[in-house]
Amino acid sequence: MSRLFALVLMLGSYSWAQTEVPQYLKITQVQIQEVQLPETLLANGGIGSVDCRGLRPLSATDLVSDVTGAVSGEVNPLDQLDMMVDKIINIGKKIWKIVEAGKPVVNFRTDVATAMPAGAQCWDDLEGWQFPTSKAYRSTFKNVYGITVVDFTYRVTYLYGGSANGVGKYIGYATVSPVNLNVLWGFTFNSTATIPTTYNMGSKSKPVAGMQVLVQWKVESAISSIEQSQAFALNGLGAFQELK
Repeated sequence: MSRLFALVLMLGSYSWAQTEVPQYLKITQVQIQEVQLPETLLANGGIGSVDCRGLRPLSATDLVSDVTGAVSGEVNPLDQLDMMVDKIINIGKKIWKIVEAGKPVVNFRTDVATAMPAGAQCWDDLEGWQFPTSKAYRSTFKNVYGITVVDFTYRVTYLYGGSANGVGKYIGYATVSPVNLNVLWGFTFNSTATIPTTYNMGSKSKPVAGMQVLVQWKVESAISSIEQSQAFALNGLGAFQELK
């Protein structure tokens, strides 16, 4: 009798799995909203301690510069650089992983982009920077039953307002970093940050750096796959806008 009961139970579980599991794995709702988070990332010196040399590999010129600088004394980089203040470039990364293989990726040393005048080697070549600021966003993905199967919060942080000998307003660095991630059984999640372009929003005599930031993610299960993105624009004056 017990064997018959076990068989009935097994068949019932199989039937449930055949009908309910596919529904569980089907994503039907996606919501993105700005959230308020404590500025712990800024307060603990994480993003504020970005090392300029992390943005590019050391060259022989760098090493010679270090030695001569140590012998002759520090020289104001603004006096050494011939900057093209109206030509704005990104000397940092153009794309990096935020979440890879289901795990958040945080590397404040290298995972940053810039929008600075051509000829500048690092954000500390400029002066007049404002305090780093940030915006946080939460993306939630729900299945047919209204269960949140993926919950992802990330932060866009940027340093703005720097000038070259009093000219222009630039972006010293910008980064997208994970804050919180929760993924339920049956789903995989990956995310990247991309900087499609940097540009001059001002004039040649009064340049204002502009930057586009694109956060992309992909949620997959055995029966569904969703790829989405969220775009932002920011500039050297500190303006920040979510692009619809």
